[in-house]
Amino acid sequence: MIVVSIAGTLGSIMLPQAKKAANTARASAVANDLRLLASTMSAIAQQAGRYPKDTGRRKMPPAAAGHAKGDVWINPTPIGGYYNWESGRNIRGMKIKAGIAINSQKRQKVTRDRALLLAVDRLIDDGNLNGGNFRLGTGNEPVYIIEY
Repeated sequence: MIVVSIAGTLGSIMLPQAKKAANTARASAVANDLRLLASTMSAIAQQAGRYPKDTGRRKMPPAAAGHAKGDVWINPTPIGGYYNWESGRNIRGMKIKAGIAINSQKRQKVTRDRALLLAVDRLIDDGNLNGGNFRLGTGNEPVYIIEY
């Protein structure tokens, strides 16, 4: 009985720490993906004189072939959903030249965990989901704006 009680107490202490560590790892992975994709797309724009055209969900922009691993566009992100290249789109009433959205699909939903989204924001932007380059866009799904 005492052993079970001690194990339960230790579990209740360690579980929140394990969740926090997992969220930190997921936030770091997304922030790194977004930095890499933004850098790649900016380099393409510099070479071509413009950003690649907008693509649908789970599709790598054709101009990015050979510059970025295609699987990052077709596999779910560490926070759910899929990366989606946005170019010349309106994001909550604001037209952007270039950005990377993270969009839900039928069975692969983007997390609604605000703490996790703020952790990504703090790593890549200003820690404010309502402004800056990493923010909540249409449908309260995250978008990383490369250029306004």
